Amino acid sequence: MNSHFGFERLIPHLVASAILSSALSCACEDPTVPTVAVSAEVASLGQMVLELRAALQRPEAEESLETVVRHGTDSRNYAMIRGWLVQELRGVNSQLSGAGLPQETLGKHVVRRAFLERAIRRIDLE
Repeated sequence: MNSHFGFERLIPHLVASAILSSALSCACEDPTVPTVAVSAEVASLGQMVLELRAALQRPEAEESLETVVRHGTDSRNYAMIRGWLVQELRGVNSQLSGAGLPQETLGKHVVRRAFLERAIRRIDLE
């Protein structure tokens, strides 16, 4: 059983849940915030999560790195995205530390690790 892939699918849902929960609690606390504005913000954050998830699934594509950097350098999202990348990196390193990975799987994990390290470095520096 490959637990990393289950974890990988879970992260976007957790992030989206946290965003939705935060936005809804803000709306409930402040009755002056229009529901439409909250809905637009939630939709925007949801779109960002989907873009990031797609980028993480294609680490070999240069536009994937640019997507992560574009969202990760926004100070409102930096901590969340960096935390997501670090957890993904921990999962990849855990997979790489396992014995007996097929060569094809090993290669994919090495590419993914390099991508995550570059993405973290780029958002930290910009």
